Amino acid sequence: MSRIRNIKSGISFNDSNPVTLINRSEFKAISDVAQVAEHYRSYHPRCQVGEKEKKLIRARFNEGYSAEDLKLAIDGCHKSPFHCGQNSNGRKYQTLELIFRNASKVNQFIELAGAREVPLLSEKSHRSHFAIKSWIQKRLGGTNNE
Repeated sequence: MSRIRNIKSGISFNDSNPVTLINRSEFKAISDVAQVAEHYRSYHPRCQVGEKEKKLIRARFNEGYSAEDLKLAIDGCHKSPFHCGQNSNGRKYQTLELIFRNASKVNQFIELAGAREVPLLSEKSHRSHFAIKSWIQKRLGGTNNE
């Protein structure tokens, strides 16, 4: 099915529906959803963003979030060690359904995007780092206040 869209006039031509009029705000909304989906695909190239995920993105737009806010939330999720797989299950939690589930999740991930970068360490490396720090503190006779 071919589809031709005239951006200036907002007219869309479709084989099954000869003429469909869309206004500029609808076109912008479609464009914003596509931007957010493409940003997510930059992390997950093989991912297909379905109608369920697009509906969640549109719902967050309706709550007042911008495309930049939602892209920042995606970045925040991918900065979180827990969501990158450093958890007891060793499982990644990075789906669009999770990121855009509700406003609370979006805010959580936006905050994570602004957090200072901490290198991702495996659980074993993290324990080793803590053990070394403790050993150094004991040798120096100080307390472990960090």
